[in-house]
Amino acid sequence: MKSVIGQIAEYLEIGEELANGLTIREIATKLDYSQRKVTGLISELKCWTGGKTHAEIVAYLIRKGLIK
Repeated sequence: MKSVIGQIAEYLEIGEELANGLTIREIATKLDYSQRKVTGLISELKCWTGGKTHAEIVAYLIRKGLIK
């Protein structure tokens, strides 16, 4: 099973090291999503996920279809 960072790296077609270092702005740009929307979703999810990294949360959102 791939790590969450590995999954987001694969989705964005970049290396795992790059995915691990992405900022919210970079993720929003790559996913063609507004920074505010990404930040809002991540903030909401942090409450439910016990403080996971933003890359882990974004990967979760991608899998759930909340981010295209």
